[in-house]
Amino acid sequence: NVTALLVRLQHCPRGDPPIPVPYNPTFLNASHTSLLVSTDTIGKLQRRFLQKRPDLTGSLNLAYNGKPVQGHQSLGELGVKNGATFITFQRCLGG
Repeated sequence: NVTALLVRLQHCPRGDPPIPVPYNPTFLNASHTSLLVSTDTIGKLQRRFLQKRPDLTGSLNLAYNGKPVQGHQSLGELGVKNGATFITFQRCLGG
């Protein structure tokens, strides 16, 4: 059971998940993280996101195009373009 969320990861969300948050350089001063260069890694993106949302520290999992991504993967390797959307998720046991 995989659930998309943008709340504290300690709790399984109830009801419909929130709309995914787009990452775009125009949101640089907002609570979103922007993608800068294709050589950046998912790990770097996660660290920047956690600087803005430290309440998600612990197990911030990201998915892109419906697939989980690993911290060592580069944005270029994944084919990430400006305006791409990542989903945060956690696996909940027992529904």
